[in-house]
Amino acid sequence: MMLKELRKNIPSLYKKLSLDFAENDFNKLNEYIKRRERFFTTIIKTRKEEKLFLKIRLQKSKDVIRDFTKEIGLYRFFKESFQGKKIGIILPELISSGKYRNLQWYLGQCQEGNLAGQIDEDFGLKESFLKNSSPEDLANGINSYQGLSSKKIKKLNLYHQGAWWYWQDFNFYQKTFLRRFLSSKLNRGSISKKDLEIIKKTLRGGRELLEREARFLYHGDLYPNNIILTPSNKIFILDWGRSNFNNPSFDVAFVYLNAWKNKRWQKVFLKNYLKSQKNKEKFKKLFQISLISITIRLANHCYKYLGDKKTNKKKQAFLAFENYIRELKNALNDLDKIL
Repeated sequence: MMLKELRKNIPSLYKKLSLDFAENDFNKLNEYIKRRERFFTTIIKTRKEEKLFLKIRLQKSKDVIRDFTKEIGLYRFFKESFQGKKIGIILPELISSGKYRNLQWYLGQCQEGNLAGQIDEDFGLKESFLKNSSPEDLANGINSYQGLSSKKIKKLNLYHQGAWWYWQDFNFYQKTFLRRFLSSKLNRGSISKKDLEIIKKTLRGGRELLEREARFLYHGDLYPNNIILTPSNKIFILDWGRSNFNNPSFDVAFVYLNAWKNKRWQKVFLKNYLKSQKNKEKFKKLFQISLISITIRLANHCYKYLGDKKTNKKKQAFLAFENYIRELKNALNDLDKIL
């Protein structure tokens, strides 16, 4: 979408919704466009002093449109499924949806609070979030949405991300990040070609299990930027556009790894989640594969900062990087250190 179209249409959208479009809103929009963000998101105040969360699609690709449509459908589904039920976390509630020229948008009640962290600054969940949030609540929340019937969600046309998805993800990072890291001075023998062979063997060995268990709703994008801690220390999860069906361990592993700054929080979170798993051995096999997949992804993110001479985030990135590599080694050779 061209900037001149956005310059005209977004202020018009604000006016239609009885909102004021200030200069700083336009400056923020420009920054989002420069970074090629998929969506423009902001918190706004109506003229009646109501706080709202606004999300506008900036890109025209089919993937972005699909994800946005899926997210709106999920919010409606959550409202129907969880009305009046205590589930440990707060889910966004859709108020209205529609189209305005070439923009898709929705308005939802703004949930006040602080982000659990910025992935480009904190490299995981912030210590303040881990200090004040309840790991039990988040574990129970994940259990709640994983327990939804897949038959009822089928109308949303979600993908089943089984063995093919994990193999595709590994191949991408093997050709990019892992190949560079193995031959770099930073490696110092922590990851070897033998480890890569163990990963391939583990993925091949878990193929049938991954395919069979790709039947649970998952968020898939539980970076700290998508988690808010409210003033009353309740956890709020947003941005469900990447949700599909996957095995139950993926979101759990994502949260566990992002909580690396507080080992006690990690332990309590994992312990509470495991209460719902009747077959612990099956979950262990799935969790190992999810840990491998996510540690590689998160280590790659940190690795980019370690090679950037201009960044002032090297120390934090290095601490996170070391942790992810250590967790990867544990997942490959000593999973009992985690589970």
